Amino acid sequence: MASKKGVLVTFGQQTGRRAIVCIPHAAAGAAVFSPWVKILSDVATVCAVRLPGRESLITEKPLDSVESIVARIINDVTAIDAAELTLLGHCSGAVIAYELAHELMARGDERVVRLMVSSQKAPEARSADLPSWPGFSSRQELVAYLRDTGWTDDRVLSSEKFVDLVEPVITADFRAMSNYSKPPGRRPLPIPVMALCGKSDDSISDGELMSWSAETSAELCVSRFEGDHFYLFKPAAELIAFLVQVLGAEPRSTDQIGMLPSVSA
Repeated sequence: MASKKGVLVTFGQQTGRRAIVCIPHAAAGAAVFSPWVKILSDVATVCAVRLPGRESLITEKPLDSVESIVARIINDVTAIDAAELTLLGHCSGAVIAYELAHELMARGDERVVRLMVSSQKAPEARSADLPSWPGFSSRQELVAYLRDTGWTDDRVLSSEKFVDLVEPVITADFRAMSNYSKPPGRRPLPIPVMALCGKSDDSISDGELMSWSAETSAELCVSRFEGDHFYLFKPAAELIAFLVQVLGAEPRSTDQIGMLPSVSA
């Protein structure tokens, strides 16, 4: 049986000091985070997750549960050469980043210093309104959803070959989210959580961002930045400044990262 390829893509050189592990939204690949190396190269190594079914792993069957996704990721994350890890997940990737943080800590990996969750409500809030992820009765319905949410360029969505590729991946990702629920009796993470969102993203409320307060025994920072649901991939100046400030801080010093004021709450 052939060995599986790694799922982490490292952009730029590894610093050995800090790394940010970026988990993209449904059906997206690691490449969406490639521009971040120009922004963050002085403060952290950018490592992005490339899940089965996309980019160089396109021949692998997409995973359809959060548990199997975390199991596929975790060994590569454990092997990162860095003293401190920040985990960041966007939309569905935020749920995966949250579970990854818990699994790393369960294994005794103390390098995780913060969790950044983007455009996603906390697990308890998600459980209250499941099923919250769409199912599609036809390909036309899927394409309409991707077009309406701004997932990719409309010209790309007109390609039948592209839709052939993305349909099984996004279906598996949505199934993973629909079937996910927070494990009962779980304790809050002992690290700061930062809940982020675009100012014009009406898919999530301030209250839903604040719901992450139940998932940390440290500090919660809630911030909104210029942009829509995909603001992370067209970063405005304030977001760039925020990321550089956060990743360049010393989270284990008395200057706690969780105490940073929100850019816009």
